[in-house]
Amino acid sequence: MKVLYIATAFPRFEGDIITPWLVEVVKRLKVKGIDVELYTSSYKGLASQELFGIKIHRFRYFFKKWEALTHDETAVDRVKKGVLNKLLVPFYMLMGTLQIMRLAR
Repeated sequence: MKVLYIATAFPRFEGDIITPWLVEVVKRLKVKGIDVELYTSSYKGLASQELFGIKIHRFRYFFKKWEALTHDETAVDRVKKGVLNKLLVPFYMLMGTLQIMRLAR
């Protein structure tokens, strides 16, 4: 069985504190023999990678410098903090949708 998790954020490196519950769920599924991959946004240009034995597909949605909508705090909190963050949302949604359609082929 194959599973693709879609998440707004996932750890950028081992020891990152983001979504520890999701890391645990994915690890447990892998132990049960389920092929798990994850789809999430990039953070400041971070490329797709393998972490915790999990293939992570990261989509780019803006210029590297401004790709910070989701990882240091929730996107909702970030959007409340400024106009630029609000302007990132359509790019995030568009690029996330286009790139997952390409991944699903």
